Amino acid sequence: MTQTPANVNYTFSDADLEKLRPYGTLVSHKTGDILINEGDSATDCLVTFSGHTDIIVDAPEGEKRLGWMERGQFAGDISVLTGQASLAAVVMGAEGEVLHISHSNFQRLLV
Repeated sequence: MTQTPANVNYTFSDADLEKLRPYGTLVSHKTGDILINEGDSATDCLVTFSGHTDIIVDAPEGEKRLGWMERGQFAGDISVLTGQASLAAVVMGAEGEVLHISHSNFQRLLV
């Protein structure tokens, strides 16, 4: 029996996205641009405005796409909170714009 996976991606509304804008920089990216490398520390919180971002990990059989983030969804594992090494890479899966919220601004946003 095949089950549809649960939607675990929180999606910000357009109003939420406008509230987040002052905390980051909106950057245009081309398909294939690497936004975060696995192992990077103090990474940006990435909020997709257009296109989509892919979450990639190294697996024994090669690179594996774990998921993707579309408009209003954010990419960032626990390392965005802790500043420790990222558990996955984030790659631009389709050309678009991504809001980059620096680690320090993300911490300020949470407070």
